[in-house]
Amino acid sequence: ILMGIAKRFYFDSDSPHKDLLYAEKIFQKAQGVAGAQAFDEALLYARAFNLEKAKEYGKAKDSYLELLARYPGTVHAHEALYKVGMINAYVARNIASGREYFEKVVTQEKISPQAVASLYQLGLLSQWENNVVNAKKYYQKVLEKAKDDFQETSALASMRLQEIAETKPIEYNLKTFL
Repeated sequence: ILMGIAKRFYFDSDSPHKDLLYAEKIFQKAQGVAGAQAFDEALLYARAFNLEKAKEYGKAKDSYLELLARYPGTVHAHEALYKVGMINAYVARNIASGREYFEKVVTQEKISPQAVASLYQLGLLSQWENNVVNAKKYYQKVLEKAKDDFQETSALASMRLQEIAETKPIEYNLKTFL
């Protein structure tokens, strides 16, 4: 019953009455009553995604990691790894840990949007740290892996490669963000 209530309010619901934090309170209550095993793969993902959208990044990261630990073969593995990398690198400011998760995504065989985005993030972090050799390597891998499928990320990688070729600094907005 509690899971049904939470589903009515979480981010991905069709309800016009979305309340992400209320949904999380219900998820917490359900976990308190039934334990962690009450969450199947889909509910764990939904909870993590809901927390991310509610900007509860630390809790979202923990939920994504729990999803990966309990369901290592989940269809959401690339997405969860990528999002943990993003949270670590840009929210927690732990670039080394962020890199570690991006590398986990790119070392898997499957080419996914998150794998291509992880390569781009690795290039961006390398460029920001003035390691243009690694940055070029990652951006070129983006172009190689993306082919015709991920045009937006390919275009961004091409722009970064042009900056490097022209020995220009990284785009101001990106530099400010990083």
